Amino acid sequence: MNDSGFSNIPRSVPKPRVWAHRGASVSFPENTLSAFQGAIDAGADGVELDVHLSSDGRLVVTHDEDTVRVTGKHGRIAAMTLAELRALNFAAFRPDAPFETAPTLDEVFELIAPSRLTINIELKNSIEAYPGMEEKILALVDERSFSERVLYSSFNHDSMAKMKRLDPRAKVGLLFQFFSWGVFRRAAEIGAAALHPHWRLARFGPFVGMAHRRGIAVHGWTVNSVSGFEACRRAGADAVITNDPAAAVRAFSDGTALWKGKQASAG
Repeated sequence: MNDSGFSNIPRSVPKPRVWAHRGASVSFPENTLSAFQGAIDAGADGVELDVHLSSDGRLVVTHDEDTVRVTGKHGRIAAMTLAELRALNFAAFRPDAPFETAPTLDEVFELIAPSRLTINIELKNSIEAYPGMEEKILALVDERSFSERVLYSSFNHDSMAKMKRLDPRAKVGLLFQFFSWGVFRRAAEIGAAALHPHWRLARFGPFVGMAHRRGIAVHGWTVNSVSGFEACRRAGADAVITNDPAAAVRAFSDGTALWKGKQASAG
């Protein structure tokens, strides 16, 4: 054991990549340009973000189908224009933050372009169908020449199959919370590059090993404790998706967990 209270991890054990969940959302309003800039500043390897379609067909970066949780005002994204969404403060419950709008996907791309961050785009089409979303996202990624930097994911695995049909080069990940043997079969059918399980499965070495033997990466969500970072690393997870990228970067910086049992953030 080292002074941190955790056993040393050999330096030969690869460090998972650090992907900022909705940006550096522990410190900034989630899925805003400030949060994505915070992820860049924290030294993250990538960002995870969520995409919906507005009523006028714009790709809007926000998590929920309804705006109330982050703005305090009800509004269904699919029924609102981008201009209507722009009138809402997506930092309403962060009194320390200035007014923030929900950015478009292209605005996030513009911010991230100078960096080398991987971009994990989660399509939020499990509840709202959003016809044409896949085509719009692929067209924008192609326009930006970002195809090598982007990984798509969704709980809607049929949508990921569609992405692969539309662009066989597309890298897709299957999101899920609870283990089923069927996820490996579905990943093989689709040609998925990754599985995105809840982190409690991503810390389980035999599961990660099964994925790796099939040529599939494992990216665990949402890992917000130092013990979780260490467990995922020991298991061989390829990336941790975290609200606190700065804490994850620190935890992986010298091959050991740095703080005894300290929570990087709630959750």
